[in-house]
Amino acid sequence: MTYALIFIGGEQYEEREVKRGGNATLYFLTETLVGKFMGNGGRGILRNDQAARRELQGEADIAQLLHENGFPVARPYGVHDIGLHYFSRANGQRVTEKFPCFVQDFLDFPQLAELDYASRIEGMVKAKKVIARPREDFGLQAARDVLSERNILFNPKTREIRLVDFAEWIFEGM
Repeated sequence: MTYALIFIGGEQYEEREVKRGGNATLYFLTETLVGKFMGNGGRGILRNDQAARRELQGEADIAQLLHENGFPVARPYGVHDIGLHYFSRANGQRVTEKFPCFVQDFLDFPQLAELDYASRIEGMVKAKKVIARPREDFGLQAARDVLSERNILFNPKTREIRLVDFAEWIFEGM
């Protein structure tokens, strides 16, 4: 894997992809921070438009609400314009372009899908209990894929869960 450089607050970091999903790509921004960038269907093409910014901001707002109220989520740091480097196919030149990015703490927990059966069951039971609370507390409806084993992180040593991916969560009545 080749690394490009990324700049945050004047600091320079290596750009390293963490995970590519259906509509987004996560990159390490530092050793302890990841950034979520909107993409086109997981093909690695990032979006730099107002719709992408709105989607990321909505997710960041929900993550902030959950974090402030003690839910097991990564600490969010809002949406920022982050410069990514790539080589232009048109002219072969190195280009830096800023993309909207939802910045949050990196959680070094495996996804449920990566764990043994007993850990997956335990993590799912814990997640179901947690997921019911935002609806009761705030009228916040979880996304239909909230119980996907990719959206629940579980530390088998500490028995802690963390929820990720709030892109499709909405407030009831909206």
